[in-house]
Amino acid sequence: PLKPGRYELRIALDAAAARSGSVYTYVDVPNFAGQPLSMSGVVLSVVPPWPTAPAQGFPDLLPIVPTTRRDFAPTDRVSAFIRVYQKSNEPPQPASVKAQIADVNGRVVTSDVAALEADQFSRNRSADYRIRLPIDRLTLGEYLFSVEATRAENTARCDIRFRIANR
Repeated sequence: PLKPGRYELRIALDAAAARSGSVYTYVDVPNFAGQPLSMSGVVLSVVPPWPTAPAQGFPDLLPIVPTTRRDFAPTDRVSAFIRVYQKSNEPPQPASVKAQIADVNGRVVTSDVAALEADQFSRNRSADYRIRLPIDRLTLGEYLFSVEATRAENTARCDIRFRIANR
């Protein structure tokens, strides 16, 4: 457990003689409990899966098995998961979630709107939003999946790029 803030993550690997490498990146730990409205990043899941996560996923953290893939075949079944948070010291309020997929020209090709009622927010003031992405109805190319949550005058948004390609 880390306090909210920005951290640097450093990973080094020594695989064999003269074969090593390292990666440096930054991680933001958001203050979900202190913001009027916030949300997790988008987590994608795909069937059939590649072995990028344990077969059962991380059931204590997520209700789906995550994937790092961003290239999908038209026959893949892709789902997205987002967790929406409200400030912990206030009673939960209704919120709405709007999801859309736009092509490389910015044209919205599909969208969804869902209501999150106050009673859907758990004791930790979070509610889950899941959607199946209509990969089978999209043409080959690149897309932007955007999710926006709104509660009163507060808005949170996240985006993720993906591509439909023949394999």
